[in-house]
Amino acid sequence: MKKKNDKWGKKQVFIITANPYKQECVVILNGQFSDAVKLFKKLGSKNALANIKDIDKSQKEDEEAYIDDYEKHIGKAQLYTELPHGYVMVVSHCNSWIETVENIAHESLHLTHYVLRRAGVTLCKESEESYTYLQGHIMTKILEKVY
Repeated sequence: MKKKNDKWGKKQVFIITANPYKQECVVILNGQFSDAVKLFKKLGSKNALANIKDIDKSQKEDEEAYIDDYEKHIGKAQLYTELPHGYVMVVSHCNSWIETVENIAHESLHLTHYVLRRAGVTLCKESEESYTYLQGHIMTKILEKVY
């Protein structure tokens, strides 16, 4: 008999670190962008407060910035990359685990590019291993929480 995954469909909020580049990403599973804001407020660090200030400014300029629009099992995934310190990834479970993993892989590749770009690494034959290693690391950290 197949064991049921108790994490399926539940909201989770956690931070992963893109090592060795020491850049952080808040991952929201089955939640909203506002869950990241709540986490930043709870953390209260200098970087978290700078992110909140930037989010507030963006929302004053554009009401649609960082809008909450989560719906269960529609396979929505988004990566927020414009924060001054780190990133936020919002992902929802899909109807199948394959679709969910596909969305996580998609957003993880985006995250890999942003992390390495900030670190000054451009994609070429010599840096290819850095990209594949980092994407694997990001995928592993997220999937350990998801499944």
